[in-house]
Amino acid sequence: MNQSKLLFAALLVLILLFVLPICALAAYHQDDIDAMVKIANDIGLVLDGNPANWPVTWQSPSSGFDDRIIGLYLYGMSGLTGSLDLNTQGIGTGTGLDALVHLSCSQTGITALVGHNSALQMLECYNTGITALDPSQYPALTHLTCFGTGITALDVSSNPALMHLQCHDTNIMALDVGNNPALANLDCHNTGITALDVSNNPALASLDCHNTGIAALDVSQNLALNGLNCSNTGITALDVGNNPALQVIYCFSTYITTLDMSQNLAMVVLNCSNTGITALDVSNNLQLMELRCNNAQLAMLNLSGCVNLIPFGFTIGGNPLINLITPEGHTIQVDHVGNGTAYIENYLLTSKTVHFAAVPDSGWNFNQWQPISPSGLTLSTDPTYLNGITIVALQSSYVRAVFVRPSSPTPSRLPSKLPKTGDHFPMGGLLALMVVNLVALGWVEFWIQRKRSQV
Repeated sequence: MNQSKLLFAALLVLILLFVLPICALAAYHQDDIDAMVKIANDIGLVLDGNPANWPVTWQSPSSGFDDRIIGLYLYGMSGLTGSLDLNTQGIGTGTGLDALVHLSCSQTGITALVGHNSALQMLECYNTGITALDPSQYPALTHLTCFGTGITALDVSSNPALMHLQCHDTNIMALDVGNNPALANLDCHNTGITALDVSNNPALASLDCHNTGIAALDVSQNLALNGLNCSNTGITALDVGNNPALQVIYCFSTYITTLDMSQNLAMVVLNCSNTGITALDVSNNLQLMELRCNNAQLAMLNLSGCVNLIPFGFTIGGNPLINLITPEGHTIQVDHVGNGTAYIENYLLTSKTVHFAAVPDSGWNFNQWQPISPSGLTLSTDPTYLNGITIVALQSSYVRAVFVRPSSPTPSRLPSKLPKTGDHFPMGGLLALMVVNLVALGWVEFWIQRKRSQV
């Protein structure tokens, strides 16, 4: 009896040590194992003896079938080099990694991706040595991130399911997304593209095309757009009237001269600095928290109702601003008499302080500031700005700068003594001296004639 128990225990140990691992190993699809071994040899990847420890995700397609590789994750393995072959033909029985849906090989030394994979949906190959990429080999792609690579061209016309594309910081010179109606996120900044048509991308929610050569941008068909960055481009106009979902706009350092924000009620962040905009009304954008419009051409700024603005996200300096409506609805105005420029240089949200500056034209002097209204308005000197003053904007206020011409110079007086021999004598002084001498001679002649008559 005891011998039978010992034999049974020994048999159980053998099963645990040998049979179960073999069964577990048999659960992995052999074609996937063969494909991974080939890839590892090609790029210098060291594989553990147990496929469960490989940098992959295994998934069983259904009961009774071996697990397939659906994810391959090589991110950050800087020692990997060479060409990564995703070809599903000619490996093992010929199927290879045909179940792969997610490949991440970013931040590696891989220099090329080759082969076809019809199941691949997510491809992350950013910050690699790749210089060419053919997305047509992956027709099911929904996500492609290839930024920071050396690619010079990108054709995504064969990827109608593409939803997310990051191709920024590359050398591509053109980008056609007309065949990507599902595209929701596009980031192509810091590229050489000179034109961008997003009219066939109704699902587009985020667009970043800053630091490109585009000269025009039409987002009227992108009703879902909530984030737009078109700064540092050559665009001369921006119409966002058909984008009610917009929350963020960066359009600084462009050539736009007008911006109508009346339809963008969800707006939270707006940066339109360094533009030609002359008037800006954000009184309908009550959710606005950050506004940067410095160094534009603003003469009028309406902040009425924008009580959610945060101080460290608010800059308006460097504008010829003469009319400001504060978030509390107070109108602050400044004008001037004489030749010069008077303007609002800054407004501090926390203290409600308005800073003014006055710059005289050439040949004119600044004379004074005058409080026009309300009666008793206090003007405080502000040395921060040229001829600066401040007021506290607790009510609507109106101030005026006065510029005057300099007084006429005082005529030169005659010299008190004659110059010494050899001294330089100015021409004007010489003429004056001649006149004095002539007058003196005339008086002498008159005195002589008078004496003679008395004799």
